[in-house]
Order: sequence, then structure tokens, then C-alpha cells
Amino acid sequence: MNNSGDIRLRAVVTETLLVFRARVGAFLLVSLLLSLPYLLVDLAPLPETVLFLLEMVLGLALDAWSIAAFVLITWSSMNPATDVVDSISGFLRNSVRLIVPMVLLLVVMQIAIGIGLFLLVVPGVVLFTVWIAAQPACALERRGISASLLRSQKLTEGVRMKVAWSALVILLLAVIPSVLAFLSGSLSVTAISFLAGVVLYPMSTIAMTVIYARLVNLDRPGSGSIA
Repeated sequence: MNNSGDIRLRAVVTETLLVFRARVGAFLLVSLLLSLPYLLVDLAPLPETVLFLLEMVLGLALDAWSIAAFVLITWSSMNPATDVVDSISGFLRNSVRLIVPMVLLLVVMQIAIGIGLFLLVVPGVVLFTVWIAAQPACALERRGISASLLRSQKLTEGVRMKVAWSALVILLLAVIPSVLAFLSGSLSVTAISFLAGVVLYPMSTIAMTVIYARLVNLDRPGSGSIA
């Protein structure tokens, strides 16, 4: 895979699709496995309060686990020569250790970006652009919350206008399943929302990891390794 420093939208989209195609089975299987528990809870005949709390807690944990696993799969695909696990069980086992820091990072990012999007949209997009490499940095460099956010802030410095276009596309990919879920009023729409999430959630994480790798290469030209 091309690990250059080209962070233009077309280059990012092209490599994202190449990575997804190269490991489509791994991405879809992990996405399906980690989405099923949430779907089962969503369909369970539980009181609304209990259902809300379960979905919130389980959703955060599964999102964090999924993102960590997708980052590891993407990195393995982009850097086949590195000493990274190369099996579904290995990806799941290694990523489960990252759930707690990734959950905390997601909470901070979602609250801050959510407030920005709610107020004027633009501040939320700006924050997401600045923090676009935080999740891969957390998973690959084993950084904490503030260190991951600062790492992304440093990597995107001076190139945020170029990164912003990719950030917008990633936000749209993440929003589509949520919108479908919100509109779901029948089993068929719920199924469509579920399947859309299984495909689109990995794509958004792949894109963020591709951007992270290219930003690392810009930060340290010629380097394909984790900083």
C-alpha cells in the first residue's frame, strides 16, 4: 500500500478502498461480530430506561473495540512487513485491551465535537479535523486521551485545510447509519441501518488510519513506522 504523505481527498479515498478490498473479509466479519450484541439488545423487549442505558454503555464499548480492531487491521494491511498480528482472533484479542482508553477518548471527542456540530456545525468539523488522527494514535502508539489528542493536533498542524475534506466525508460515513437508525420504524429499515453500519463504520476508521499514516510520513519523511 502507498504510505506517502499525500493527504488530498482523492488519495485518501483511493487507499481507503484499496485497504478495504484487500481485507474485506476481516473488516466485515469483525464489524458483524461486534455489531450483533448491540442489535440484539436493541430488539430486546426491555423497559425504555433499561434499554437506553444498555445501548449507551454497550454501544460505547463495542464502538471502542471495533475502532481499535479496524485500526489494527488497516495498519497490518498497510504495513505487511511489520510485526503485527494477522488473524481475526489476534486482532480482536489485541484490540480488546484498548477498549478502556478508546472509550474515554471517544467520550471526550463525541461530547466536544457534538457540541460544536450542534452550535454552528463548523466548530465541530474543525475539531474533528484537528483530532482526526487521535484514535489511530491511541490504538497504535498506546497513548492516553490527552496525549492522543495532542498527537493528532501536532500531526495536522499546517495541513488542516487539506485534511478537512476527508474529515467531512468520514463524518458523513459515520452519520448515515445513525440517521437510518433514527428513521427506523420497521424491521426492514432496522436491517438496512444495521448492514449500512457493518460496511460504513470500518470504512471511516480505515480512512482515519490512512490519514494518520500519511501524516506520520509528513512529520517524519520516509517513515512508515509508528512514532
